[in-house]
Amino acid sequence: MGYDYIVVANIINYSDSNENFVRYGDDLVKYIREHQPTAEILIHQTWAYENNSPDVKFNEMYGGDRDAMYKSMKEKNAYACDYFATLTTSDGTPVSLDGKPLRYLPSAEAFENASASDIFKTSHSGGSSWNTVHNYLQPDTTDEQGGNYITLYRDSYHASHHHGRYLVALTWYRALTGKSVLENTYTNTRYPINEIARPIINAAAQKAVDDTGIWN
Repeated sequence: MGYDYIVVANIINYSDSNENFVRYGDDLVKYIREHQPTAEILIHQTWAYENNSPDVKFNEMYGGDRDAMYKSMKEKNAYACDYFATLTTSDGTPVSLDGKPLRYLPSAEAFENASASDIFKTSHSGGSSWNTVHNYLQPDTTDEQGGNYITLYRDSYHASHHHGRYLVALTWYRALTGKSVLENTYTNTRYPINEIARPIINAAAQKAVDDTGIWN
């Protein structure tokens, strides 16, 4: 079976250098190219963790600063896109189909765009990932930690089941299909989307993809 796209992600989030970030990725992308000679290999951006995340490495490497993590991950992501495009398999087949840097799915950019809105300016507070957006809260479904909250995060780093995953899904959909997500109305019956949050998420995903300039 041949694939149109194959996505690689989370090479090493907590690397102290660009080189360490792509360590172990060489063999992976070469293996993919050997077995899927026509598939485009994409990189999925890792987003910055939530403010006040208790993750030890997040605090050690970035001082608990999500902006610092975002900037670091953005730089390392760009390096990976460039570096992997220089590789070839043992028989000389290029990893990059067109000789250009690999394209990426801008999930981190989407998180940044959405987080610029007050509704998603949350801070991790222990068992839940949310703080003072109560004026926006409406009866919703609960994430696994419990509570009717609007947040992009589930545990301060994974995407929440409703709004976080919806944001990432729209980002991928916009990139891979080229179709607009601004008017998207999809909702999961178990994890419905808050209708105040929806247009913010839709716009954040579309802007993230369009601003890259690589999916047009």
